[in-house]
Amino acid sequence: MTFGHSAHFDRATFYRTFFGKAQDKALFLEKTLKHRPVGDPAFTYSDVEAALQNWMRTTNLFERVQRTAEHARNRAEREQLRKLLDKHGLPDDHGQDES
Repeated sequence: MTFGHSAHFDRATFYRTFFGKAQDKALFLEKTLKHRPVGDPAFTYSDVEAALQNWMRTTNLFERVQRTAEHARNRAEREQLRKLLDKHGLPDDHGQDES
């Protein structure tokens, strides 16, 4: 257990939770960056956690993964919209003012 992450029930669940999609990876990095390393480095990984957080901040890793997640979400939404338009077409009132 590092960065306060638990292994859930098993490794497979942990990986599915945090590494299945770009949004999951962004959540993992966000939680990792918010974690406050504590403990004596002789008995914990607090020094490693601090070094990794520093590296993540200097490389803007979270922001880059977050952008990737946003692009993936936008692609998925556009694909869903395309399928719905193919199935249902444009609504009759499309483009009319709502006033």
